[in-house]
Parts: sequence; C-alpha cells; structure tokens
Amino acid sequence: MAARSCRVVLIVEDEAAIALDLEDTVERLAGHVVVGPVATITAALDAKLDELLRAIGDARTELSRIDAEEPEAIEKARADAHES
Repeated sequence: MAARSCRVVLIVEDEAAIALDLEDTVERLAGHVVVGPVATITAALDAKLDELLRAIGDARTELSRIDAEEPEAIEKARADAHES
C-alpha cells in the first residue's frame, strides 16, 4: 500500500460548530494538519501571509526596509535583483 501524504489544510468557515467538526474530520480521518479554522476570507489571507512570512525568516525586515525607500530606489533594487 502506498504511503499517504500529509497536507496542511486551511479551513475557512464562519459557523464555529461546523468549523470544529471539519477540523476534527480532516485531522482524525484524513490525517492532515489543520491551520485555523478561521471565520473569514480576510482572516484566511492573513493566516497565509503570516505563514509565508515565517517561512522566509528575513521577509519582514526586507519588506520594512524596502517600504521606507523611495520609489526610484525600489525600482533600482528590482532591476538589480532581476539581473542576478
């Protein structure tokens, strides 16, 4: 029998009872890891963004530094990055 792959599942459901039931089912029966549940699409996007920012350790620092720069400097950084 082939091994099943474990997936990370984000549950978006605004009804708490249904969300908890889905979470239990996905974890227990399917064997996947659940992120959330969250109640809104906005919260889901926020959770995904947080996950991505954690995955790239220095992302927050880089984003903050770029945000503080002038548009011309940002365009130059993009061009330099594209060349390398």
